[in-house]
Amino acid sequence: MFSTFPYKAIKYQFSSDLPLITLTGIGFQNITDHSYSWHNLHRHDKHCLIQYCISGQGVLTINNSTYTITAGKAFLLNIPSNSHYYLPQNSTHWKFIYLEFSPEVLPLLCKIYNKLGPVISLANYLSFIIDANS
Repeated sequence: MFSTFPYKAIKYQFSSDLPLITLTGIGFQNITDHSYSWHNLHRHDKHCLIQYCISGQGVLTINNSTYTITAGKAFLLNIPSNSHYYLPQNSTHWKFIYLEFSPEVLPLLCKIYNKLGPVISLANYLSFIIDANS
C-alpha cells in the first residue's frame, strides 16, 4: 500500500487554547543511513510519539533498557525523555510510520505504557494496513 508514497514527513505547527489531543505530525520513512539517531533527553519540542516498524529493524534505548524494534512492533515515547532510537549497524534499513501527538495524550500513553511497556506488538492488529513486502 505504501510502496507508491514518497518517504516524507508532515509536521503541523499551531497553537491552541483548547486542551485537546492533537495530531501534530505524521510520517513514513525508510531509513538506510546509519547516522539516523534521535537522542531525546535534550529535545526542545514536546510531544508523544508512536512509531510502528514496517520492515527492517531499529533500536530503542530507554534509561538502561534496550529493545530491538522489528516489523510489527511499535514503541511509545514521551519527548523529551531519557531515550534514544536509531538504525543499528547490523540493519540495512528501518521502514516505519510514526504519529506525533500533543502532550495532552500523555495520560492515555501512560496507561498503555504502564500496562504493556514501551514496546508493543501490533502485527496481528495492523496487517490489513501494511504490506511489509511493499
